[in-house]
Amino acid sequence: MKTVFPFVGLFGLLWISVPTAWGAEPFSVRVSKTSSHEAIKVDGKWREDLSKRLKVKLRSSEKISGSALFFKAYFYDADGNLLRDQNGPNAIWTGTKTGVDEVTFPDVLKPGQLASVFLALPESVKKMKHLVVVFGQGDTLVCDVYPNNKSAEEFDFPEKDKVLKK
Repeated sequence: MKTVFPFVGLFGLLWISVPTAWGAEPFSVRVSKTSSHEAIKVDGKWREDLSKRLKVKLRSSEKISGSALFFKAYFYDADGNLLRDQNGPNAIWTGTKTGVDEVTFPDVLKPGQLASVFLALPESVKKMKHLVVVFGQGDTLVCDVYPNNKSAEEFDFPEKDKVLKK
């Protein structure tokens, strides 16, 4: 499904369409593979040996406090068995406006702006073949499945009915 927006360009008024997941929906989430040499906190310990990680892009249609948001990750093996679940993203040690600091989740999500958080891939998820990330607030939850060759319907997780709006 796509949402259409007016856009004034060089040639007058144009109509552009964007996927609804990035448009009118209250929340959106996208997972992609990345790598970094920044330290990442896993199970209470800082690790510099986990350069491969997942980047999770979050977006809200309204200004909302980061502490009011729900974020949970479910790691599955090739057979769909749960390897690990995780409340919230992993903290990274990175540069901020005030210097180098521990960053986990944005203090505030501003309307329409992307915020990136990270998930480590420690030894406990070495056999991971799929990941489901659930994001949102209250009963308004969305998810992304990584890699995207499967759908959320194929996995068991507690928020599934809210995500699928059943």
